[in-house]
Amino acid sequence: PQASALAALLAAAGYTALAGFALPTVRTLLMIAVVLLARLARRAGSGADSLALALLVLLLFDPLSVLAPGFWLSFAGVAWLLWCLPAREQGGQLRGFLAAQGVASIALLPLTAWFFGQASLPGPLANLLGIPIISLGVVPLALAGLLVLPLSAPAAAWCWQACATVMHWLWSVLEVVADWPPAMLWLPEASWLALLFACVGAFWLLLPRALPGKGLAALLFLPLLWPRLDAPAN
Repeated sequence: PQASALAALLAAAGYTALAGFALPTVRTLLMIAVVLLARLARRAGSGADSLALALLVLLLFDPLSVLAPGFWLSFAGVAWLLWCLPAREQGGQLRGFLAAQGVASIALLPLTAWFFGQASLPGPLANLLGIPIISLGVVPLALAGLLVLPLSAPAAAWCWQACATVMHWLWSVLEVVADWPPAMLWLPEASWLALLFACVGAFWLLLPRALPGKGLAALLFLPLLWPRLDAPAN
């Protein structure tokens, strides 16, 4: 475990360097480093402890990151996943991936609407397609081209051409989805009360299945997604 943790940490640091140390990748590296360094030090800790420690380290590194929507979305998303999904998802990786996408779509909908004033109806379906293709196709091909470049320029060019082909195909599909008229739902500025109701509704929907009346939780999203619009006076 210590060897794999060290290899993962070095790989994450190398990827962050390739990405130009952009703030989102640095934030991700810090979160990964906290967990892996704790494993290297043989210190046991729960997921909540690791998330809290990563939060403290990130705030020490960049206190102004609290002003970025990505800060709240990333930490809230991880917190929801830790709370909703078991440590070992039964039913295989596919079921775990689908469950994670469902949790993220429902849990982050209130914050997404609050920060950006919009909600994407086919967004979860686009993630189901885009995340595996980019994670298992685009990124590995791009990195493979970089690794084989010192050995063979034609092989590197082939990897990058394959990467571009896969990305072009994915982009063409996403453009079709984006051109669908109801693809984006634009929302007026939400109130704090509407955001609170939506967060309670998300919490209610993500409670265990045996809880009765969970369908009523969708009503708590109405103040956020379907607010009252006051027309200008004549």
